[in-house]
Amino acid sequence: MEKKIARRSGLKGFVIGVIVTMMLSGTLVMANPVMRELVFGVGVSFNGEVQQFEEDMRPFVIDGRTFLPVRAIADIVGLDVDFDGATNMVILTTSGAATAVATGSSFADTFFSGSSGSNFAQVDDTATVLGQTHNNVVQFNSFATNSLYSQHNLGGDFTRWTGIFGHIDGVGVPTDVSVTITGDGAVLMEFEKSQHDMPVNIDLDVTGINLIRIDVSPDGRGGPGGTRGAWALTGDLR
Repeated sequence: MEKKIARRSGLKGFVIGVIVTMMLSGTLVMANPVMRELVFGVGVSFNGEVQQFEEDMRPFVIDGRTFLPVRAIADIVGLDVDFDGATNMVILTTSGAATAVATGSSFADTFFSGSSGSNFAQVDDTATVLGQTHNNVVQFNSFATNSLYSQHNLGGDFTRWTGIFGHIDGVGVPTDVSVTITGDGAVLMEFEKSQHDMPVNIDLDVTGINLIRIDVSPDGRGGPGGTRGAWALTGDLR
């Protein structure tokens, strides 16, 4: 008896048009018309919790390759799923609480406090570094050797932060600067940015971290006392 192992309707399955001779674990199936081994009984665990699937949405293995049902997996991780029949396209979009982790968030969006007054850290819409414009940046502005900082609330919701730290084009006089990045009090990254160096790349594991602090200490050698230095910190969180 032949039976389809998946169907189009509502994305309840994800393998379309495969005809099998039997639906038993560890049996051979016929597909186009090659004999292949089909294995059911594959388990899926998400964040330590074993997931349950409907009978017609069970994960399975063919020739050592594991197949998972799109809709069921999307529901588990908090994604909306749709199917465009005209283009045969599966469409996944973020929804609810999963949005920040799934699509990323600007690091600037997590800013909640920092230096103020003549030496300040603030969120700006844009900043240009070496001719490249970046959106949603944290800008640090200091006169001479005055240090400054910013603090960011990640809430333990992210796993990775990538971005750059560099001098802002046309603002003040570039100076050498020392930067320390801490996460919940532990040092994640330290570096010195010379006025002649390229922007520093940031790629940090921030899994479970709640509070990020950025301390910026210019040495003032870019010009006489009172000369302004300005730096941009950009990045995405995922």
